[in-house]
Amino acid sequence: RRRLQTSDASLAAAIPCGTSVCAEEAQDDSTIEFVACGDFGQDGDNEAAVAALVKSLDPDFLLWLGDCNYPSGKYETLQANILKHYAAYVPETAYPAWGIRDLDTAGDGQWGKPLLSLFPNIALLNSGKLYYTFVKGEAEFFVINSGYSDVDPREPDGIQVGMVQANWIKAAMAASGATWK
Repeated sequence: RRRLQTSDASLAAAIPCGTSVCAEEAQDDSTIEFVACGDFGQDGDNEAAVAALVKSLDPDFLLWLGDCNYPSGKYETLQANILKHYAAYVPETAYPAWGIRDLDTAGDGQWGKPLLSLFPNIALLNSGKLYYTFVKGEAEFFVINSGYSDVDPREPDGIQVGMVQANWIKAAMAASGATWK
């Protein structure tokens, strides 16, 4: 396994997404390794295989890209769909984004509450909103809730330019002092 590490932003920007490149072998503690995955939330052989692969990679943390709990994000399916395979990462080293299936169930009046209940640290980051930021090493990550449409009640802060969530991410990115965003 090799890690891409470069302080040359123009080099990093010139590498096409999905290209496997080794700029130099990283030997210091400033390197972070993470797995980004989504649409994994249906218990079965396929999810078990993905979970085994993730574990074999030994990442520093996981970034979940949504649809973590099929079919509709209910409390009753959290154990089989998430905790059975990813309990070692929840809640300290997994950072979820909510997908449409995760948003289908409300809890205590908030859409996506079942998944949020597994991550009390995230609930505190942005007053329980389903979008937030976190820092790992020299990188700051910005996790948004894209919802279904521009008028989706499951993201009351909106998903369009000029709405609360869009203004939040614009301000948060501008204020970030992280090397990598």
